[in-house]
Amino acid sequence: MARPAVIGFGDATRIQRLEFTGTQRLYGFPVGNVFHVLWWDPSHEVYPSKLKPT
Repeated sequence: MARPAVIGFGDATRIQRLEFTGTQRLYGFPVGNVFHVLWWDPSHEVYPSKLKPT
């Protein structure tokens, strides 16, 4: 069972990411004026970006 369904938000379809300084990311979804946190990714490991070679 997906994490949103486990915590009572099975109809949440738009997960959003908040970026902080460096590699810190916060994932969740907004409902009205409230951001419901699903997980904290302090090292940017949940969905790491691949840097293009320069």
